[in-house]
Amino acid sequence: MSAPTEFQNINSDGPLSSIPPSSPPEIAINKRLRRDSTSPAFRPQPTTRPQRSPILCARCAACPTCRGRRQRSGSPPQDSQADPQHELSRDSTDENGTDEPRPQPRRRVRISARAAPISPAQKIEMTYNTYWQKWRWGIGEFVQHSYNCRDLDSAHRRRWQRFRRWLAESSASLQIWEDLPPAQRELMFQAFGGWDYVMQCLDKELCALECLDAFGSWNIHRKEQLADMIVGVGQQTIETAPKFGAMLHGLVINQRTAKESKRPTKKNEKEEERAAAKVATIAAIILFSRHSNSNNNIPVNVGLHCLDAGVGKRTISILQGMGLCPSFATLKNKEEVLRSAAAAEIRRVGQGPHRIYGAWDNFEFKDHRQHERIGDASTFRSTTTAVICIGDDHEEPTLLHDMWRQNQPIKPTTIVKNMIAGDALRDIQMFFLRRAFQNVFPQLVSECIYKGGDLPKILSTQLIRPAATITLPLRAILVNESTNENTIKIIDDIFLNQLGFESDSEVWKQELRCMIGDVKTINRMQSGSQNDETSPLQDNSTLQFACDQLGRAKASNGKIFEELAQDMFDAKIIALAIFKEWLKSLDVMAFELLINKLYTMIFKTDLTIQGRHHDDQYSNNLYFIRHMMTYQLLDYSVHHGDLYLLREALRQCCIIFQAPSARKGNYAREVIRFLDLIDGEATDAVLSDAILKSALVNIKGGRGSFYPTDKHLEHINLAIRNGLADQRSSFDKTAWIQNRILNIPFRQQLRDVFSREFGKISSEHHTKKDAGQDVFHFAARLASNFMKKKDDRVAFEVVDLEYEGRRAYPDAVLRYNIRSGHNWNTTDAEDSS
Repeated sequence: MSAPTEFQNINSDGPLSSIPPSSPPEIAINKRLRRDSTSPAFRPQPTTRPQRSPILCARCAACPTCRGRRQRSGSPPQDSQADPQHELSRDSTDENGTDEPRPQPRRRVRISARAAPISPAQKIEMTYNTYWQKWRWGIGEFVQHSYNCRDLDSAHRRRWQRFRRWLAESSASLQIWEDLPPAQRELMFQAFGGWDYVMQCLDKELCALECLDAFGSWNIHRKEQLADMIVGVGQQTIETAPKFGAMLHGLVINQRTAKESKRPTKKNEKEEERAAAKVATIAAIILFSRHSNSNNNIPVNVGLHCLDAGVGKRTISILQGMGLCPSFATLKNKEEVLRSAAAAEIRRVGQGPHRIYGAWDNFEFKDHRQHERIGDASTFRSTTTAVICIGDDHEEPTLLHDMWRQNQPIKPTTIVKNMIAGDALRDIQMFFLRRAFQNVFPQLVSECIYKGGDLPKILSTQLIRPAATITLPLRAILVNESTNENTIKIIDDIFLNQLGFESDSEVWKQELRCMIGDVKTINRMQSGSQNDETSPLQDNSTLQFACDQLGRAKASNGKIFEELAQDMFDAKIIALAIFKEWLKSLDVMAFELLINKLYTMIFKTDLTIQGRHHDDQYSNNLYFIRHMMTYQLLDYSVHHGDLYLLREALRQCCIIFQAPSARKGNYAREVIRFLDLIDGEATDAVLSDAILKSALVNIKGGRGSFYPTDKHLEHINLAIRNGLADQRSSFDKTAWIQNRILNIPFRQQLRDVFSREFGKISSEHHTKKDAGQDVFHFAARLASNFMKKKDDRVAFEVVDLEYEGRRAYPDAVLRYNIRSGHNWNTTDAEDSS
């Protein structure tokens, strides 16, 4: 056997000059070694098996070709009769007189005569072989990539030169190498620094990965940088350890998904993201197995995330055996460390120079571990949860006692005189009329009418600077706020125990702290009466009719009601435009003329005159739009942090709540007191603005991302309730709430990071459906109601809440001043009436 061409002139230009210096030995010696099953360097060699004899069919026993194959294999002759066709081909000779059989013409096999589909066992075998080859190819790529850089190591270069000189001595050396069994080749390969160098390269790259923050040691002081450390860790692994990362990437990538992508010219981004996450997971397991104390950042966070999801102790033990997380006891210790750090941070914030404000509310749940406490057989539990927020110290000054005049009586004329009127009120009302069209026809309004320009907006002079609000949940307080005694206990626990204030401190005598109790800042209005099933008339102006038309079950008090009221508000305005046939022009001037006509029809029509031709459905629809305009203003001012509009919305709410038909006695009394603090003479301008700002939080830190503080507290209560639902076994829920509530911000951050990096994004909020088409069809049904009918009466007539509220407001303020012990000024009462 002669040597290959590249080794025939091996001594012409130096020893082994034709072998590429950066190629593995077997790739340089045998050019046929590739990523296939014939490459012994890229796959483990199978054990030697005895050679099988070929099985010859009966009709091929007499065939010269088969007979020669039988002689070479050493199989005994078979006693069988030859096939006549083979006999004919054997006896027939060609022109040269040889006995070679004539080649039979190849015929295409019919579809019906092709092989049957493979069996399930064959599928399993093929799948196994495919995956095995993928692993083998990945290891082969890693080995080849490692040898491409082997010349950088001087020790390996000296050992490798010995092997090259031995091959360059003569062609017999190459023949000896090719004749060696696989086991001896492996020994020689190892002797000259083969797999040892691969392991050295792997160890160097693993040491480089250990220096990354994501794979480093878990530290409680770096929990705020968790998102920066873990997000993109898969790509960091591939960049830091190119050989090891490339090998893992080749193993975990789904090649078929990448090839069958709908965008063949671009890589499948989702598949690449999944592969990067798998690479990071495997790297974390390997590093955690090497050094369980210094490379436990990702495993500890994975374990804490599993505990948050309600994973039990047995499952944690299984995950520990797989190297995904530490032991259950270690995770419990980490939770205690997190809880202690959160309590220390709350105390540090309370004693620092920050301006803090907060809120508390009841959290009620059912404890299924009944009859386990002495003297208490009830399953209904009630605790108090609280949250504190850190204000913007650069914008807001310190609040002092001198800013609050407690004994100042409320003047009824103050709120009425401060209400927006005239052109300013008209601009606000027309803005919400335009926004109703924009909600239903977004493309029509923005592209066709305003030609891509912006719609007219409300001009405001007092906007809150958008900045991310830092919030910290407090430890649960095991009392109910239903009594005054418990309320005092709650305040003492928050300020003295958790925030670390001292009872005799000078801070109490000089500074003010804003705390929001169980007072609703968002007032849901339901001015339309519910439909009476016994009434023979169908009232299309009620909310129940809107529920039926929009596919809602009922008008509940949750978020469904807010969306229902918003959709019905838009539908009534669109219905009014459809009835008047004002929706045919698409230019700006015609659209503004339409808005002016709608404004005149809705807000300038006198609906209090009771005539013989009175139409109840017509007036109910217009009253609903008027009353919902107050809610629209309140919702807009809260979300945009507009203190100027928020004060106006609260003034309108105060007037409406005083109406006897509204039946909002508690809200009517509370909103009077609240307006006295933010719009009256009882406080300075700095303190009144601080009170309004304390009622809002902005977690995202963007414009239009404000929402009430008590709503943020409800989000924390929702996280507690979801955590209670995730638990699979019997446990003390009260103790669980006390221990877990301080870690809720870190748990939410951990869930978001892991969902974004290692899995699918999970959210507790569902995607809101675009109701524009449904609202338009509903508006078409309502369009006929805006045609006045003669004596069209309904079972329930909507009253003018603003008219009733203005009449009842002076008496309500009088009763509030008497109850509060303030002196009443008769001059103010006469002026307000």
